[in-house]
Formats: sequence, structure tokens, C-alpha cells
Amino acid sequence: MHTPTTPQGAEVSWAAAVPGDAAELSDLFNAITSYEETPERLSPDSMAHELEAYFDPLAERTIVARDTDDVIVGYSTAFHRPAEADEHRVYVNVYVAPGSRDRGLEDSMMDWAVATGTDLLDATDATKKYVCGWLYKKQEQAAQRFAARRFEAVRHWWEMERFLAKEVVVAPEDGFVVVPWEDQHAEPARLVYNAAFADHWGSAPMDSEIWQKLVIGSPNFRMPYSFVAIADGEVVGYAANEAYPED
Repeated sequence: MHTPTTPQGAEVSWAAAVPGDAAELSDLFNAITSYEETPERLSPDSMAHELEAYFDPLAERTIVARDTDDVIVGYSTAFHRPAEADEHRVYVNVYVAPGSRDRGLEDSMMDWAVATGTDLLDATDATKKYVCGWLYKKQEQAAQRFAARRFEAVRHWWEMERFLAKEVVVAPEDGFVVVPWEDQHAEPARLVYNAAFADHWGSAPMDSEIWQKLVIGSPNFRMPYSFVAIADGEVVGYAANEAYPED
């Protein structure tokens, strides 16, 4: 496990995250995203799920900075999903409390994340290996930190939304029927996911354990809002939907 370099004057201690940090990390994450005016918020349950499902083992994939009052003022993560694929990616993130910024923590934690992600990739047999990060466009300082480490912007995503006051009715094409998601649809939907995303940029197949952990087991997954499309008695499409009340 790497340990970040403590910037001069920062007065922080370092340790891996533990499950009991979920509530405090949730509060910190929400304070940061509110300050940066980005839309995501995480409940303590959602944060606990992320720690368990995305960053296991925590001792290798997380780092937490605590100040002299034992308050968490920053944390960093590295997410790597095992898969039988020739292309592997590790996604890294750095979060620093608004009141603790510009003291060197961001750079120190970024270096930790890149080194940790590189180690995770070195342990795979993949021939194409990438350390990556997701950013909102307005996160300009974070983008500069990535660029300073020779990261390049290679993919852009749109976040789309619609208000629910006006109903939109779309009938399925002939030969298909859309039905509510039930427990028995989970595994057929996973197979559809792997087939549908086989040639998608940066995608890798999910096995049953990972699918259950990341998708079905998420506290944000909503079966009553989710559906599958069936043709000739087989699941051929799905919409696995989630709800984030904190957003």
C-alpha cells in the first residue's frame, strides 16, 4: 500500500477507509459536490455500498486524510473491476474538503491514486491498461491536475434529464413486450448487458458476482422502476433504473 506524502504544514494523518467511515465520508462528499455545484449526492447507505462493492479491499484502494481533530478532510479511491478482457481500466478520484484545499493535499492524493491504479493494472495480464478519471466540465482545477500528469481527455458524456409532468408513451415494436423487472430477470439481463456492451468504448463483461454486487445489490437500484423487453420468450433488453433521493 502506498502512503501519500504529507505536504508541509498540512498536519494530517493517513489511513485506509473502513466501513465505519461511510457516514462521515457521505457528509464530506455531499459538502464537496455542493461547493462545486455538481449534481451527485450520496447517502450513508450509498457510500457504504460504494466502499464495499467498488473499493474492496479498502486497505489497498482507499486513503483517508484526517486533521488533528480526527475529522476526515479528504479521501481518494481507485476502482478496478476484474474482468476477462484484454483492456483494463482503473478509475481514480480525489476529494478534498472546501476548507482544506490549496494546501498540497490534492496533489499528494492524486499521486497516491495514480500509483495505486498503476499497481492494480500491473497485476493484470491485460495488454491495454489505462488509469482514468471522471470529471464534470466545471471541475477545472481537477482537470489541470490530471493534465499535469499527462492525462488526456478522450471521452465526453452528456448528462440528460427530463421533467416528469408530461407523460411520454412509447409502444414497443411488434414482436416485443415490455414487462416489469422481477427477480428471475437479473441473470438474463446481465447476459444482455455483456452482449450489448461488447463493443462499447471502455467496457468489459460482468460476471454474476460483480453484476449482483454493483447493480442488483446497489441500495439505489429500484426494481419497481425497472423493466425488461422480451421476444420469443427471452429477455432481449432491459432498463435497470436507480433513484438518488439525495440528489
